[in-house]
Amino acid sequence: MMTPHIPPADPIATELHELLEAIDRTYERERRILIAAFATITLAAALLLGSGIL
Repeated sequence: MMTPHIPPADPIATELHELLEAIDRTYERERRILIAAFATITLAAALLLGSGIL
């Protein structure tokens, strides 16, 4: 019985996949930074409003 021929992985597709994963990780990091910044600004505004400064 013959085994089916499995072509080797396409190096261009492999590189593209790795690049897309790297971009995805970068945007995930940026998203976390933006969420943290928004939370910090919101907390600061709430504290300033509560203290009567704003």
